[in-house]
Amino acid sequence: RSLSASGLARVLGRVFGPAALTLERVSWAATPAPLLEGVVAAEAVHAIKDWAALRQRLGRNRRAFVFTHPALGYRPLALLQVALEPRIAPSVDALLKADTWGDGAVATVPRFGHAEAADASADGGTHAIFYSVSATQPGLAGLGVAERLIRRAAAALAAEPDAPKRFVTLSPVPGFRAWLEARLESGDDAPLDDDAAAALRAAYPAAENPSRALRALLGDLEPAAETPATTAGGGAGPAPLARIVLSRLCRRYVV
Repeated sequence: RSLSASGLARVLGRVFGPAALTLERVSWAATPAPLLEGVVAAEAVHAIKDWAALRQRLGRNRRAFVFTHPALGYRPLALLQVALEPRIAPSVDALLKADTWGDGAVATVPRFGHAEAADASADGGTHAIFYSVSATQPGLAGLGVAERLIRRAAAALAAEPDAPKRFVTLSPVPGFRAWLEARLESGDDAPLDDDAAAALRAAYPAAENPSRALRALLGDLEPAAETPATTAGGGAGPAPLARIVLSRLCRRYVV
C-alpha cells in the first residue's frame, strides 16, 4: 500500500536512525579507496578537486568523519571536516592552503598498511574548527543526519588523549544575513545588547541610533568601499568592532 509523506518519514527515521549509523574517521593511510572516492563525491561545500586535495584534508592536524550505513556501502550519508589548530583560523581558504603533513618523512607515508601519522596534539591543536559539513542524501532531509554527525564527531574529538579545548565553526549561518538585513531595514535596535550598542555609538557618534551605526559599520566593510584607517570616533579600523558586534548578533540569532 502507499505511504503518506509523514509515514515515509517515520520509516526512513527508523531505517536511518542513530543505531543504524556508523561513525568512521577517514584516514589517508587506512580507509579503503572506495570510501575515499565516496568522500570526494560527498563534499558539497569546498570541492575536493583531486587526490592531492583530499590528502591535504586528511593530514596530521585534520580530521574527517563520515556516517555510513550498511545499505549504502561506501557512499557516506554525511561528511564532516575538522581542522585542529592552535588558534581560530581567519578563513576557510587559509585552512585549505595549509601544509597539513609537516616534514617530508611524514609526507612519504604510503596509502595503505601503515599506521596513521602522528596526530595534531604535538602541534598544539587546541581549537577544533568545524569548517565543512555535507549531507549526501536529499531524501533524508529533516532527519538531522548532519547535525547528529557533528555531535558524534565532537564527542569523539573530546575523547582523544589531548582533546581540543574549544570547538568553533567557520561554516555559514543559514538565514543570518536575511534576519540582520530585515532588522536594519526596520531600524530595530533590539538585537543589540547594551555593550554592542555603546561601542557602535562611540565609533559612529554621528549616527542617529545603534542600528544606523551598524549599517555604517557594515558599509565600511564592503570591499568596494574606501575603508578609513579609523572609524569616525577615532578608534581602530572597522574589522575588530564588526567581529565583536556580529558575533554577538549571531549568538542572539542562533539562541
